Amino acid sequence: VQARRRRLPKIALSDVHRTVYLRGVGKTGGTSVLKGLLIPGLCEAHASLNDGSGEKVRLFGGIQVPRGCEEAMARARVFYLAETEATAEAVASFPFVFAFVRAPDERFVSIYDYIVGRARKNAKYAGRWKPSFAEALSNTTTMSDLGATPGHWAPQLPWLVLSGWLSYVSYAGRVETLSSELPSVVELINAAAAAGGPSAPPPKLRMPPASRVKRNVHGKHTCDFDCRAQKEGLSVGEARRMLAASYPMDVAFIQPSAEAVEREEQERRRGGGSPEHGGRGQGGGTWAALRVAPPEATPELMECLLAEAEGRALGRT
Repeated sequence: VQARRRRLPKIALSDVHRTVYLRGVGKTGGTSVLKGLLIPGLCEAHASLNDGSGEKVRLFGGIQVPRGCEEAMARARVFYLAETEATAEAVASFPFVFAFVRAPDERFVSIYDYIVGRARKNAKYAGRWKPSFAEALSNTTTMSDLGATPGHWAPQLPWLVLSGWLSYVSYAGRVETLSSELPSVVELINAAAAAGGPSAPPPKLRMPPASRVKRNVHGKHTCDFDCRAQKEGLSVGEARRMLAASYPMDVAFIQPSAEAVEREEQERRRGGGSPEHGGRGQGGGTWAALRVAPPEATPELMECLLAEAEGRALGRT
């Protein structure tokens, strides 16, 4: 398969804290992790970098941070974003590499609500086709017409496999249990920074207030994927087959099994909330967050799978 240039997500790096966050594609918790945890938390930890003016700016998502903090952290290599053309070898030099994945059905609902829902309210899209949920599911090649970026409609898993980074992930979590996993992420970031060598470790990242976490973490949709399908006259089986046709790898490897979903529902009915997910790798890229282990496949096969998924999800057939 001939290689082709893809627009891929950016990654977040901290040379000082020796950590890489593989943000991934849209609607996989990127705003929650970046603007709910990393940026405000590191701005607070490295307050000495602030200009002292006391002025604040509001991040997407509503959290306020000192003006100029992000730029100052980037200059000091405390926190910065990089294009995903960075090599796998560069990522491998960081001791802590983490990512989050999201159930494809919940993610599709979120993408639809975010892109099409905003388009319905935005005069910019007046007079343009705004598909129903069923139409979007069966016509994913038209979705970019609504201004969606590739990062939103792209599949989650293929770009991680093709980039070569999957084997370096040391912690993989699920967006569905992000709030219960953030304490582990904070602990592991601090551990990586503390193991950096003979120099004094940097200030510790602290867990954000519960109110900030709740504000920035994705909640479960009141009317989920199956509910949306049935409301529009689709059978659940038909809708899920359509989803799998657009996102074959994500559905095969990320979508929770029916048994896992049922266990979660039983736990919730007993009043225990969502069970804490132990999605943390033990080096070597062990992805407990995935339904099954990633496939052993050649880059050529992965390219074909990505071409298929992107072609349907991004309108590049």
